[in-house]
Amino acid sequence: LHDNTRLICVVNTTGTPYYQRQLLRDVVVWYGLSQGIRDDILKSVEGSIYAYEFDNANADAFVAEVVRDFFTTYGDVRLPNGAPAKLALYFPQTKDLRELRPVVEQTLIGMGVATDVVLRNTSKSTEAEIAAFNRLNDPASPHRVILLVNKGTEGWNCPSLFACALARRLKKSQNFVLQAASRCLRQVPGNPHKARIYLSMDNRSALDQQLQETYGETIGDLDRTHTAVKTTKIRLRKLAIPPLVVTKLIRRVVPQPRTAPPTLALERPDLPAETEIVRKVFTLGAQPHTASVLTQQDEDAVRVVVGRDLYAAAAELAATYRLPALDLLRELRRLYAGDDPTSSPLVPATHMPALARRIEQQTAAYTIEEEEVEEALALIKVDGFEEEICDGATVYTAEITYHKEKEDLLLSWRQPARTADRFGFHYTPYNFDSGPERDYFLQLMTRLDQDPDDIADVYFTGAITDPRKTDVYVEYKGIDGRWHRYSPDFVIRRRDGHTTIVEIKAERMRADPIDGEQGRKAMAVRKWVDLNPDRLRYRIVFAGTAGVGLNQVKETLDAAQAYAVEEDAAAENL
Repeated sequence: LHDNTRLICVVNTTGTPYYQRQLLRDVVVWYGLSQGIRDDILKSVEGSIYAYEFDNANADAFVAEVVRDFFTTYGDVRLPNGAPAKLALYFPQTKDLRELRPVVEQTLIGMGVATDVVLRNTSKSTEAEIAAFNRLNDPASPHRVILLVNKGTEGWNCPSLFACALARRLKKSQNFVLQAASRCLRQVPGNPHKARIYLSMDNRSALDQQLQETYGETIGDLDRTHTAVKTTKIRLRKLAIPPLVVTKLIRRVVPQPRTAPPTLALERPDLPAETEIVRKVFTLGAQPHTASVLTQQDEDAVRVVVGRDLYAAAAELAATYRLPALDLLRELRRLYAGDDPTSSPLVPATHMPALARRIEQQTAAYTIEEEEVEEALALIKVDGFEEEICDGATVYTAEITYHKEKEDLLLSWRQPARTADRFGFHYTPYNFDSGPERDYFLQLMTRLDQDPDDIADVYFTGAITDPRKTDVYVEYKGIDGRWHRYSPDFVIRRRDGHTTIVEIKAERMRADPIDGEQGRKAMAVRKWVDLNPDRLRYRIVFAGTAGVGLNQVKETLDAAQAYAVEEDAAAENL
């Protein structure tokens, strides 16, 4: 262009002037959401951002409430061209959509709305579904509830869209929350109605953060330095590391032979049929003394009756326990329909777990056996690293990412030179997650340099959590009911093989239900310790604002050395 024209400049326009979380530096004109709402280019969401407190187990209640509220508010709303208002529900994965679509349809049936208003659009949609999605702007389109997975974000123009809902928490939202939530904002001349955004409280936080980049920022703010992510490689220095040998408790489910077919006799659970979720109403507006741009206006408790019809409930329970569906249907009809064989009541979602437990008690043909087994846990699994040739020698590396502001937490084996060759740095650099972790390690190195006693080595294990690279982690059941992995920060090993596991936490986390002194992570490690009282110790160091104290370092070392004292005492008693 420059060689063949009298080109003066190139102007680029974009609705998303950022890359990942970093705003582009060449932005010279900024037209944010607030200006668009004021100029009536976008629909208003004043007092119409609804955030709900619920966990994934109650996602069905959230979806049912969204559908009910949408049709209560927008059931009769149409654009000037006659197109009816539409609702978009975004799901993280196809299985989430598959699990919650029956809730959408059951709620519609309960409101007297035909289920043919529902349209799915995913990567596995049929040609007919895709064609229907492309016709949504047609006033004659019958669809009003659009179920989406990885579709309907940037570039989707549907002026009749009045509401968006993010049905489940997203682990990695990037700008997806903002992209999805803003789909319903496109205004049409002559439309007086607001848009509505439905979120979980977790996704509300993500939306608030992303709105700060597009709504709460001034043009001058665009020049500020943004968080940058950098990459580097870690390299293994010690390959012949003795494994951590521990005794673990293994539970096995052992099937038992049945002597007779199971007999079902269910009872109606004495539980409320309603699920209660908390709804908070937010509006857009910058708040003084805070970066947040979502201001809460109201809060109330919403009671939602969510359930499955008798046939769906019977089919679900029959599939789970491999029982005849008709037998379960008869039992459920007896409990919920009574003497009226023509009625089709719902089985409340709150009753389903209790019914399942009852079936489990009556049909279970197994026992749970426990066995203690000894396992050798590898601190480093070489096969999980990339093999490279460096100066004619084979080295094992892995690429890591870290935030630029945490660059000072990288620690190379060359820095604390006096003790590096003996203690620590089984890989380099160590990539600590916090200042107290780094501080603890450096103090430990200094103390061991002065008096190593019987310590064989120290390993920082908190950063390598990939099970392909290490076996040193425990599994714990989170508050969400799912199993998670936890890798403690340090392993201190004595020459005789006794080991002390050390975790560094901020003082404010002491009472945390997951990371606290009696949290789920600590309890999982203590189960190890209880099974290995002659091998393992576990210490949590709670660091204050000033970092880790010298006495705290001494206490963990004393705990590691205490094995010798206790063994001597035991020998004397014998």
